[in-house]
Amino acid sequence: MDTRCWRLDWPPGTAVWEVDSERLLGFKQRVLGDQQLACARRAAVACDVRHVQGAAGGCAPCATARVLRSGPAPQGPEAR
Repeated sequence: MDTRCWRLDWPPGTAVWEVDSERLLGFKQRVLGDQQLACARRAAVACDVRHVQGAAGGCAPCATARVLRSGPAPQGPEAR
């Protein structure tokens, strides 16, 4: 389970967007919801992560973004 929102030393004002399955995000909220965040804000976005295409789609062009991916990396010719 990814806990970077709670454990990493984020720069002041950092917002972290977590994109994962509704089931896993719900579990994290139940287990970690009362813990102090290490980032300024956490936004949880539930979706079927098997179909996520763009790593940082929807980010403002002038915004600084870091895309962190956990889990298995795409495999096969379509991943290249």
